[in-house]
Amino acid sequence: MDENEQAVDLNVNDVVETELPRLAGGYFILQRQRRTSLEQWLKTQEKA
Repeated sequence: MDENEQAVDLNVNDVVETELPRLAGGYFILQRQRRTSLEQWLKTQEKA
């Protein structure tokens, strides 16, 4: 394996270790926000 292949390998690992957790975190945050806003909406519907 030459230096270029090694560099690509390291890049892929970097992406897997940094980007994936960030994307997953963002997804979970979005889901949580959607759930809370849905709960708030349901509460306003019950009051009406």
